[in-house]
Amino acid sequence: MKRWIVLLLITASPLAAQNPVEIFGYFESQLMTAQINSEWIPLASNKLRLDLSGDVSDRIKFAANFNYITYHGKTTWMIADILPESALDEIPESLLPYYQITFENRNFLDNAFVGINLGAMDLTIGKQQLSFGSGYAWNPTDIFNTKDLFDPAYEQPGHNAVRLDWQAGERFAFSSLMSPEDSWEKSTGLLQVKVGISRFDVSFLAARTTQTSHDYTEFDPLTFSLIEDSELRTVYGADVNGEIFGLGVWTEYAYSEMENSDNYYEWLLGADYTFESGTYCMAEFYRNTIGKQNDADYTFNDWLRYLNAKQKALSRDQVYGLIQHPVTDVMNLGLSGIYSISDGSAALLPTLSWTPDPNLEILAYINWLTGEDTQVYNSKLGNGGLIRARVYF
Repeated sequence: MKRWIVLLLITASPLAAQNPVEIFGYFESQLMTAQINSEWIPLASNKLRLDLSGDVSDRIKFAANFNYITYHGKTTWMIADILPESALDEIPESLLPYYQITFENRNFLDNAFVGINLGAMDLTIGKQQLSFGSGYAWNPTDIFNTKDLFDPAYEQPGHNAVRLDWQAGERFAFSSLMSPEDSWEKSTGLLQVKVGISRFDVSFLAARTTQTSHDYTEFDPLTFSLIEDSELRTVYGADVNGEIFGLGVWTEYAYSEMENSDNYYEWLLGADYTFESGTYCMAEFYRNTIGKQNDADYTFNDWLRYLNAKQKALSRDQVYGLIQHPVTDVMNLGLSGIYSISDGSAALLPTLSWTPDPNLEILAYINWLTGEDTQVYNSKLGNGGLIRARVYF
């Protein structure tokens, strides 16, 4: 860890000689527990994030952040302990011990980029935040990130890209980016146009990327690694968000044209409202036709791709809801829930957020999964909870 901190400080020193460089960040500690096979299992983590930000000149800005994460407690989880028997039947019993979810200590440069202002245009080069769409729990037009439905607002990782944003008018903007891979053919390219119409913001998006997946039922006999499959994916999408009579509304759509596998589409519709009491309510409907309409159709590959965030949904149609009320100026109580219309299962999450100090945030929630073993939100995955404390500096 020390060598990374030294490297960041050395990188910042030329900037400091010309302009002040801000160094800030946070320390986050969290404890999660889940009931697996009638046993309560703990998993804890500590995360240190260091941020650097500095203006090289009036038009050039540099920013970066480094993350160091350690895991403690139960750091290896067996897939056989959490998946339904119907999915495990596809795998020889002798191979099941090789299917694990492992949490390993990590230290990495999450973001590091230079922003260059070119008048009406901004050029950003390096590892940066790339996030598209107006949805809260799901984003059909976001080809870079898959959110954790138990914690959708948690920060997303950085992605390496060259991005150009052009503010062509008061309510007209154009964005383009390229994210390189090991060949030009596999590299990601994206174009987006945003326009303002009355009380609505509308965007249109086209992207071409490489989608990588694995056949989790087969191993390479020489390396004993999973067999990887890549294919080109072309995405056409749009999203609209605005307000109608005080009600916030948004919708998002993306159609994916696949090189080899079946084409599919995603559609999201959401709305929110804040009452005079401060109570906030929000709901989203999400359809993803790559998902299955019946839990009897979930395969081992479906489960593993979903758990590894290689696909955004296991079931086709789902609803996400959230209600939150400020108990005091520094404490909110909330309840969020996810319901799979396709298989009838649900997850409920009572939540407490508390900010006793401007530099201290505490979040706690309990997750209760109601489904049968074969359904997407089933108790075999682990009922439990999480508590997280974050201190900013």
